Amino acid sequence: MVIRHPRDENEMLTLGYAVGKMLCAGDLVLVDGPLGAGKTTFAKGVGIALGLNAQDVRSPTYSILELYPTQPRFAHSDLYRLSDQQLPDLGLSEIFDPYTIGLVEWGAHKLPRIFPRQLEVTIAIGTGGMRDVQLIGRSTAMTRRLKSLT
Repeated sequence: MVIRHPRDENEMLTLGYAVGKMLCAGDLVLVDGPLGAGKTTFAKGVGIALGLNAQDVRSPTYSILELYPTQPRFAHSDLYRLSDQQLPDLGLSEIFDPYTIGLVEWGAHKLPRIFPRQLEVTIAIGTGGMRDVQLIGRSTAMTRRLKSLT
């Protein structure tokens, strides 16, 4: 487990970027936290690490899924508005394939641990608006890569 305390939006982008640089095709990142915690800002940082411009990474709250033609492909999803009954219809196991880096906002409590290399990111709003970000690797490979952030 790694814990970080970004103080502002720029530091959250930087943390997302650092995580994005360590990700590989087949990885799935589940990002949870309250509304306004910085989940999409974190996702923008991951997108920048994969070669996107920050303004091109959009919140998928209403579209449910945004796919980006990076190498590897970046799939960014938001499950906030979906019920558990709607999840099987999305075909997430086909979207988050071995050739894709996936990031799902509001996913930790909705998706089972079926993906082999999973990273859970939990963002909490701390004192004075500072964020408390906890990163937990759910595989040996992910845990090892997380050590590069320390």
